[in-house]
Amino acid sequence: MIATSHLHPDHVSDLPALLWLSNQTRKEPLPITGPTGNNVAPSFPTFLSRLFDQKNGAFQVLGGTLGGTGGGVSLEVGVVDVTKIEPSTVLDRQGITVTALGIPHGNIPALAYRVQTRNVSIVSSIRK
Repeated sequence: MIATSHLHPDHVSDLPALLWLSNQTRKEPLPITGPTGNNVAPSFPTFLSRLFDQKNGAFQVLGGTLGGTGGGVSLEVGVVDVTKIEPSTVLDRQGITVTALGIPHGNIPALAYRVQTRNVSIVSSIRK
């Protein structure tokens, strides 16, 4: 799973490189999650479309990520409403549960993630 906290360039600029030729090693869809948008940043699905749409995206060659033609592993896209008070479950598979919750990060929508497996959990967050 790829868990995107927010859409600042230093957090998402390597995404096309990461997905490039990824369909050669991974055949099942890759879960990827990010935040809803606001007037400063697009929603995560819109962001992905702007990158990978097979006709209008910046990286049309990776149109396969969004169900079109081209390279890249197919993405299983999730979006988390950053205004929700309660955490949202974004993955629950093979004994691993991942939840996301909106957190403050200036004027851009942002998420913190919690990964839980058995009796261990890890939280990933960003500083304001």
